[in-house]
Amino acid sequence: DGISYRLLVLPDRRTRPVDVLRKIKTLVEAGATVVGPKPVRDPGLRNYPQCDAEITKLADEIWGDCDGQKVREHRYGKGRIFWGKPLREILQADGVSPTFEYRGRDEKSFLDFIQRRAGETEIYFVCNRNERSESVDATFRVKGKQPELWDALTGEMRPAAAFRQGGGRTLVPLEF
Repeated sequence: DGISYRLLVLPDRRTRPVDVLRKIKTLVEAGATVVGPKPVRDPGLRNYPQCDAEITKLADEIWGDCDGQKVREHRYGKGRIFWGKPLREILQADGVSPTFEYRGRDEKSFLDFIQRRAGETEIYFVCNRNERSESVDATFRVKGKQPELWDALTGEMRPAAAFRQGGGRTLVPLEF
């Protein structure tokens, strides 16, 4: 469908169907970054016990010496496997800053967001999750564009009057 991802994050469990693990192997060989624990068995009974033997063989090949404790990264093919390393650490090491951050008046400020791209346009839907007014400095991973504010209730659109850009980011003061 044309969507691309920086990481594939696996559920935090040690079972994986053989067919899924074969696909993970193909993705990592081709250059994908996969984050998750090394599987130890197939959750089903189809081809049991051969399926578990194949899981062990494939997992040993893909995860290598990555144990999630002392060794938290393994290169395989053109890709990488991570286990036991925080996502933020992985992304920061790859030079990827958060797509959205904010600083409110106190630690009780709570915003949520959804982000998507339409062509060259970055779209963020930001909402205040508190039942109180909020003033925040919102930082978006967008550069070189004039920010617009869209009112979800009225449909009104207007250019943001105040904003700063630098370091590949745009800071916009917002009032909720």
